[in-house]
Amino acid sequence: MTTATATRPADLRDPGTILGELAKTVVAEHPDNPDEAEAQMRYHFRKDRQRWTDVLVSWAAGELVRRERLRSRASIAGVMRAPATDRGLRSLGSDFKREIERIAQWPLSSGVSVIKATRKDLAEEEATYRAQGRTMMVRADWFALLQAKMGAAETVGEAMDADTIYELHQEAEKRWEQD
Repeated sequence: MTTATATRPADLRDPGTILGELAKTVVAEHPDNPDEAEAQMRYHFRKDRQRWTDVLVSWAAGELVRRERLRSRASIAGVMRAPATDRGLRSLGSDFKREIERIAQWPLSSGVSVIKATRKDLAEEEATYRAQGRTMMVRADWFALLQAKMGAAETVGEAMDADTIYELHQEAEKRWEQD
């Protein structure tokens, strides 16, 4: 006869969400003592090392790669500085060539530069930017609707309740629905 051992079901949520919930809990328990909140985080990590090691490794791997990609994109996409002295048309030509190369080497979210991108890479990048753009346009319309509805009120809460705020958000969403 075999006996089953109780195992904790796998938590499939994003590691950042899991860590954020723990941080929120310990900060709520120790709102005026950040040192104690940190100590409690360490206590939880040590208490269930296997679970937290998996979560921390998953989070750290993604976070560190994301930060490095952003850092490399920022260095490539940095603003060109004007030359300290005017060196004439020859200088402008080399600046122009440098700008052309910078654009060609622009890194996509996948880390591939534009010049080395496949059609699939470009399609994925396009979809990402379109989704982000849609989100930004929904938010912009929502904020405009909120402003219009506020009238002379100082804050949104003085002018409307949460239901109205939600309705205006839904209205903005409908304006940008994808077919």
